[in-house]
Amino acid sequence: MKKVRINYESHIFQEEHIDHYKEEVIGELEIIQDEVRLHCLLSSLEGKEETTFIFKENEISIKRKNYELLLSKGKTLNFENNTEYGSIVFTTKLKKYLILANNYVVNYELFIGNDSIGSYVLKISYEEVKEND
Repeated sequence: MKKVRINYESHIFQEEHIDHYKEEVIGELEIIQDEVRLHCLLSSLEGKEETTFIFKENEISIKRKNYELLLSKGKTLNFENNTEYGSIVFTTKLKKYLILANNYVVNYELFIGNDSIGSYVLKISYEEVKEND
């Protein structure tokens, strides 16, 4: 695996822009056939959390301790978030997915039942870290 600098940015919208988060971390790049995998520690409400992004041509998967979020072009998918209070079933709808070299832009909507709880835009990019960085 190669050492990379990962830039992660998220925007949340509910009728208007309500939240913006940006983080730069050092992680690892792994390429397996047609998959690009980024492994890193990203901030969460519980502190730093192991996160893996798996990018394919038509889908992205985000794996964290309590859930795996799968977003796929042309599909509406369900995922379960397990918490200490129980689990919540979410539905996702991928609206846009762009891949430009080492840059990824993902726009999706999240639902509980038929109710939208927000639209999300993720921007993820990476660059290889040189030996002296």
